[in-house]
Amino acid sequence: MPYLRAVRDTPLGTMPWSKTMSTADLEKKLAAKGHNIGRLRSIELSPLAVGRAAKDRTASGRVRAMTVTGTKGSVTLSGTAWRSLLGLKSALFDAKLTKDSVTFTGFGAGHGLGISQWGTKRLAETGKSYADILHHYYTGVTLQRNSY
Repeated sequence: MPYLRAVRDTPLGTMPWSKTMSTADLEKKLAAKGHNIGRLRSIELSPLAVGRAAKDRTASGRVRAMTVTGTKGSVTLSGTAWRSLLGLKSALFDAKLTKDSVTFTGFGAGHGLGISQWGTKRLAETGKSYADILHHYYTGVTLQRNSY
């Protein structure tokens, strides 16, 4: 949809979440999707900085691509693919590997497009009207009243 595009917003670390899983569970989930990496050895992902891009992150800080390497090979998947595979709340996450587990920590519960509940709250607190807020998040739209 032409109105559904990312807009500049104040970077916020809202709605923090965390999910820890065993390395064995992650290996099994990957193998079930045809990615047999063997025993997990490393994760390649730049540190999360909300609102800051990196080679493997979008301008908002969401994961563009994350690579895991095991004893039998490596696989690189998009942030949305990792989100779906592992049941993460968003692609705005970091990953930390320990000896036998991986902890994913992140923010939000969405895809980074459309209206932000926290951004809306912040704009309303600065005195913006509902129309200003809707025009901020949905560029190029026209608001009109319908009579039923």
